Amino acid sequence: MEEIREAALAYYEAGTQEQRQLAWAFFQALDVDGDGTVSVQEFVNFLRGSGYRLLDNPSFFQALDRDGNGCLDFYEVLTLYYIIKSGRPFCDGCGVFLKGLFFTCLNCYESSHTTFDLCSACYRGKRFSHQHAAILDNYTLLTHKRMMTIGRTRTTKYESVVPKFDGHYDHWAMLMENFLRSKEYWGLVENGIPAAAEAKNIWDSLKQKYQGTTRVKRAHLQALRKEFEILHMKAGESVNEYFARTLTIANKMKANGDDKGDVAVVEKILRSMTPKFGYVVCSIKKSKDIDTLTIDELQSSLFVHKQRMSSHEEEKDALKITHGEQSEGRGRGRGSFRGRGRG
Repeated sequence: MEEIREAALAYYEAGTQEQRQLAWAFFQALDVDGDGTVSVQEFVNFLRGSGYRLLDNPSFFQALDRDGNGCLDFYEVLTLYYIIKSGRPFCDGCGVFLKGLFFTCLNCYESSHTTFDLCSACYRGKRFSHQHAAILDNYTLLTHKRMMTIGRTRTTKYESVVPKFDGHYDHWAMLMENFLRSKEYWGLVENGIPAAAEAKNIWDSLKQKYQGTTRVKRAHLQALRKEFEILHMKAGESVNEYFARTLTIANKMKANGDDKGDVAVVEKILRSMTPKFGYVVCSIKKSKDIDTLTIDELQSSLFVHKQRMSSHEEEKDALKITHGEQSEGRGRGRGSFRGRGRG
């Protein structure tokens, strides 16, 4: 309770003149007989009449009565004023007033008018019944809310929260379904709500328009399969560029119901590289198990090989330049000597 007293006093002393007057008015409302103190009866009558049922008990009065003289002075009532204004909770497990650290249901805190709060003893002993599992202490909850606020600020600044339709229905539908499920709204799309059947009709219309019939979808998939089969690395194309091009087609096939898997993609890339990667492809096939080799591991191996090739080419170029300069220097030297001899 001492920390709460200190907080109440700090708010009072740092507050405006108007805020101080409100605190005094609260004290005077309790001090019915005007003797400068608040008795137990005045305390209970005021709180019951004001609807603060959890606070109107003698034990709570005793907790506020710091000097134990049986009545409350202004500064002791100031603590009560702070508790009411700040909404300090009581334990939903045992009913005790939560003086210090306590635990709160994250879901109720974010989406309900009332919170679900627990003292440390009830939370530790699991002496409560609640429908949500995410329960955090004060500090962790505050940190979580801060990070969520930062995340929302960044999201608002850089991208839309709701997935935007870009013409690719399958990809958008997957993102939109995940978004609606996270908000617990997907049931409304699937089952509809009374007097609002249009939402389901609109969703089905979009699905029919952009996803198309089974025949159209099958034709699109056949075109992607053909594109995947004839795919090969172009001259001058980097390893990363070729991987990006291959994975784009593979992902489109997956979105249309044909998941090639890592093994098929790895095998396709290995047999479609340019000839200069021939010996490293053979080396990979001999030294690694293709059935367990991931796309990332293959890309890393080929990229390292490319870096080594570039390094060797630079060394060869440097040697050619050095050799050329030495030959040119020897030629100039012999010519000058013979010239002097003839003179």
